[in-house]
Amino acid sequence: MEKQTPGTPLPFVLANNFRQLGGYPAWRGRVVRDGCFYRTGALALIQNPEDKARFAQLGIRAVFDFRSEQERDQMPDPAFEGVRYCPCSALVAIGGGEVNFDLDSMLNGSVEEAAKAIPDMNLFYRELPLNNPAYRAMFRAICEGETPLLFHCTAGKDRTGVAAALILTMLGVSRDDVMADYLHSNNCRGDAVTRVKARYAAAIRRDPRMEQVIDDLMGVKREYLETAFAAIEQEYPTFEAYLNGEYGIDAGKLEELRLRYTTEQQ
Repeated sequence: MEKQTPGTPLPFVLANNFRQLGGYPAWRGRVVRDGCFYRTGALALIQNPEDKARFAQLGIRAVFDFRSEQERDQMPDPAFEGVRYCPCSALVAIGGGEVNFDLDSMLNGSVEEAAKAIPDMNLFYRELPLNNPAYRAMFRAICEGETPLLFHCTAGKDRTGVAAALILTMLGVSRDDVMADYLHSNNCRGDAVTRVKARYAAAIRRDPRMEQVIDDLMGVKREYLETAFAAIEQEYPTFEAYLNGEYGIDAGKLEELRLRYTTEQQ
């Protein structure tokens, strides 16, 4: 099989932004091992026999669903035989309620109203890497060797994008490659953005600024992920201290994980 460029979307027919984390240069000149970590958008899109068979071939043992309960109810994940399903919202408001990424509610109004959601993105990204029970559950499975595992949200770009960035950074991937993997969601989601713009064509005709608002809400920006890393750096002196403080991954465990989930370059 021809070696793929890291971050290349898997050939699912409907599943959006479905990728693996393998292949990136990592710790001590090694590379992230293929077939351990998968990221995607809504799994409810896996409906046809070809995609179901393709999913089964990945051997995934656990699925971490970072969406809110409301999002899960609207688009339930399909059940996969032999796969542990772990629903756990990755965004919880200060009052304790789950945060929904409901694009329709964000866009159902004036451009000014829709644009109010954009500043919230930086707030979300500051909160995501810290004291997050969903990420703690995922890292616990990683530490216990429950792989291959998959994690996802609705679009596979924000809650999922930060989770991927944390895993890759843990494995010694450079910040440039981590950022490239994160920003690649913009390329992978082009068709989805086009469909949303078609759905809101009337609103765009009324006010062309709506098109930019849709791009901002449906895409990812470098500044968003930089905000997440800045939150970590404000709280911890090093990323290693962050791993230990948030997930109980000390120096010995970190080396063990890096040996397990990276491999010598071929």
